[in-house]
Amino acid sequence: MEKHREQCRESYKRHSKEKSDYARKHYIENKDEIRNQQNESYTENKGNINLRRKSYREIIKEKILDHYGHKCQWPEGCDVVDSETLTIDHIDGGGNKHKREIGGSNRLYKWLIDNNFPEGFRLLCWNHNWKHKCNMEREKKFTNIERAKDFFISLW
Repeated sequence: MEKHREQCRESYKRHSKEKSDYARKHYIENKDEIRNQQNESYTENKGNINLRRKSYREIIKEKILDHYGHKCQWPEGCDVVDSETLTIDHIDGGGNKHKREIGGSNRLYKWLIDNNFPEGFRLLCWNHNWKHKCNMEREKKFTNIERAKDFFISLW
């Protein structure tokens, strides 16, 4: 029985590779026609496609909001609970770099779910998210100024 399973696995791998090679070759040979068909299909079904994408994003975002408490978590308190005005914040900064690493901000919510809601994230309303960003930049600028002072003082 085990030998038969192994033969099936090998056959699957071999045929899978053959299918993949054929599909790649077919696409290269018929690229323009395939793209035209895809564009026509998208144009015909654009409304349904966009509706499905939007509802999927909303479902994913609601999972995130529910996990993180569905409320702005600003330390001094904030009563904002509106889903449209809440966003994910990287507590220690580095959000732009992280989003670039995972392929963009649209993938952040899915990434959080796939990684079991890791530490270092919280919900903030847009206003407090902006305030947090400004505070982080001010702190970074102040640190750089202090480093520059120390550098120039050390030269004397």
